[in-house]
Formats: sequence, structure tokens, C-alpha cells
Amino acid sequence: MSSGRANCSDTVRASCAATCLATKHAHINMTEIRRVAKEWREKDELRTMTADFAGRLASPLTFDTIDEEINFSFLSDMLQFGSGFREELTKHGKRGASDTMLYGMLGLHMQFGNLTADRLSILTRPEIATIFGIPLDEEYEMQPGIRSIRPSPLAPLVNAIWATIQQAVSNLRSRMLPDFAAFVRTTLTKKPSAQYLISEIVSTFPNVFADVAKLSIPPPTTNSGSEVQVSSESQQAESQTQSGSQDNKPKQQNVQYECHILKKAQLVVSNLYYRFFEREPQLFAFTDWGSAPLTIFADNVIPTVLCSMGIISLSPRILKAINDGEDMSYNVACHLRAAAVTASELLLNELNAPVSDVSESKSEAADETKTEGASEEKTTDEEKRADATEKPSAQDGSSAEDQPAEEIKKGSRPLQNVVPFTTKYTNEEIDLITKLMETPSPSRSTFSAPELDHALWRLGKSNRQYRETKRLSCKNTVFF
Repeated sequence: MSSGRANCSDTVRASCAATCLATKHAHINMTEIRRVAKEWREKDELRTMTADFAGRLASPLTFDTIDEEINFSFLSDMLQFGSGFREELTKHGKRGASDTMLYGMLGLHMQFGNLTADRLSILTRPEIATIFGIPLDEEYEMQPGIRSIRPSPLAPLVNAIWATIQQAVSNLRSRMLPDFAAFVRTTLTKKPSAQYLISEIVSTFPNVFADVAKLSIPPPTTNSGSEVQVSSESQQAESQTQSGSQDNKPKQQNVQYECHILKKAQLVVSNLYYRFFEREPQLFAFTDWGSAPLTIFADNVIPTVLCSMGIISLSPRILKAINDGEDMSYNVACHLRAAAVTASELLLNELNAPVSDVSESKSEAADETKTEGASEEKTTDEEKRADATEKPSAQDGSSAEDQPAEEIKKGSRPLQNVVPFTTKYTNEEIDLITKLMETPSPSRSTFSAPELDHALWRLGKSNRQYRETKRLSCKNTVFF
């Protein structure tokens, strides 16, 4: 999709919505979104989630200067990838990808202090392996009595961490900047805008932050067959060459466009805002923070959690690939991540809507369901959800941290759909998703995307059921 939107997060919102209307890999269930929103409202869980979010950046670490802390925060979020190595990491050190990166960042800070470009430039692969606790090599038996050394299954992750750091250092030096703090300050001095900073991060460090998939999918359509327009050069060129009557119209080819997700770039900006907007408001109290809200930071965790909650359903082929532990391509993974972004946007709209508007939308949805004669199917969906394993609330007390380490087996539980998969959306659902492509950024006064992201991510990390559930695996990327 063309990125000619008002801002980067709107481009994410619109391109993910277009992907959802066309993809055959994932489906969003609006009934479940409204159920979850209702439960969270009734249990007053938003208050608890907001409090938990406010304390997420608390840390025992001390920094000599704000710039040193900016360098730490920027690099820490830049290294939030490696989710495809979850199984190998937990087998080796009982830490997942995120915890492994945090462990390594703590080691870098304690050993080197201020993480400037000069300091990072001399890091070696063996140093990375040692500091992050990831083995580069492993011993194996070539034949009885003879042992040798070979690269470990985690060696590609060590190489990716080292290469990502060195690429970022090169990007800084090309602009003659000593560290990430200097980049942030230079950028925000020009324009204290969150969206401008996201854009500059992506353009300055494209190999590290340009989380954009080039997709080829059928044009999004309504249930009646009319096309939903998406902005793409290939579609415009095709429409100019097609001719003939409507009855003899050639079969529509796939649309080529870009699906923007920008997980890490938005994460960097979000954490910089919450860390520093009170300490240095002249730079970090972004002028567009309220008017141009971010989206969630879609990785491999949130699609799994939303599927387990019934909000997303995955195709049988995708479910099989996940449960078989197949390494998914970046582009296919982006279909699932786009569904997570769009579903979260719809959930945020429900959570931020006045109660009267929520009741009215439920009534309209019920009328449409009756009109379409889908009541029997809806009942089946409800029975399916009721028969599924009980889904814990967002603040369920049975957390992974409460269980002995040996009892938590990450990835031991197969991922299952709570609601049967379909490729059909109701007209109301199509309208709601299409609005995400067409309207400006929505207001988020009650609950924001970063808060929802943290709540869902915490569910995937701390709740035993979700932590044990298999997740999508994509090794060949540094974007998530």
C-alpha cells in the first residue's frame, strides 16, 4: 500500500486493515471483540491494566545521564527480535527471546556503561554470545570416541544481534552522530513529533526498523463482490489497461502493495515518550501524541493470544504450520500480525466508545445477524467457545511466575481456534474494517494501543495457558 498517509501509524492502520479484508490466513471475530470489551468493562480490568502499564519501565538500573538512558532504551527496543528461536532458547537457558535480549542488555550496561557507537562498534560475535548467554558453538560426536565443534542452532541469532548492532552503528556514523541519543535529540529538535521520529527512525535505520512486507493478495472485496479500493501502483496501472463490459471483465489479478507494521519503530518512540516526557518535556512531550495515536507493536505473541481469546481465527493450514513448528516466512507472518493490529484497533474502538454507542452497535449487529440468517452459525460459535478450554481474564492469578520452572513447558500446548475459521465477513464487519483504511487516527482517551499491547503481551508471557501455547515461528527476520 502507498505510504502517502497522514502519518506512519495511520499507514500501519490502513495497510493492515486492507490485508485483513483480503487474506485467507486469518479472520477477525467482531462478536468476540465485543464480548472481551464487555467483560473487561464489567470487571474494571482497564484500571488494573493501566496501573500495570504505568509500572512496566521501573528498573533498578542507574544511569549517569539521560543520554545514557536514551541509548539503553533505544538499543533495547531495537533488539526486540528473535522470537523464531523461542524453542531453542528455552531449551538452552529457560529464557524466551525477550528475556534473552533483556539479559544481554543488562550485561552490556553493567560491563560498558554508556552504549555509544564507538563502544558498540568493537563488540565481537563471541562477546555477544557470552553477554547474552547464547552459545555460538556446540560439541558433538562425529563418531564413537571422536568429538568436534560445530555452530550451535542459536548461532544465527548471535550473528543477527551482532549484525543489527553493527548496521545501526554504520547508520549513525553515516550521519556523523556519536550515539542514539544524539540521533533522537537532533530529530526532535527539528520537530518534536512522535510520527516524525518514527519516520526518521525507519529511514535512518531501514535494515533494522523498516518492518514492511511486500504482499501480493486478491483485492479486498465486500460479501456482495464489490471491491474495496486500496492505494497501490499496480492496481492503478491495471485499472487503466482493463476494458470491456462488466460481464466480460477480465479476472482481477492480485494487488501488489506494502503492509506496514513498524513494530520496533513505534515501540522505541512509545518507550521514549513514557520514560522522558516529564523529565524533558520540551523534546519528549510530543505535539502529536494525542492526535496521532500509535498502533500495537505486533509480534508473534499477540496473534497467538488473540487466537486463544477467540478474537482471531486462523486457517487450518496456518494452525498446522504453527503447531508443527514450521519456520514461517516473513510475509506470511505479516498476514497474522496485520490481523492482530486490526483486531486490536477494533477492540480499542470498543473500549474507548461511550457505553451508549457500544449498546447501539450491539443492537445493529444483532439485527444484521438475523437478516443474514446466521443465527444458527452464531449459536454454534458460542457453543464452540464455551466448550473450549476456559480462557483466563486479563488479570488471571494463575501466572507462569507462580509455577515451578520445570512445570512451565513453553510451546507444549497446541494452538486452537476458539471460533471456527471462515473467510467471510458480515457487511458490518467490512464497514468497521474499511473505516480503519479511510478515517483519520481515532481518539484514545480511555485506553491506548501501548496499554493494550502491554496487557496482551503480559497475558502471553505470564499466564500459564498462553505461555504454554505454541506460537508462530519466523527466524529469518530482525523485525520481531
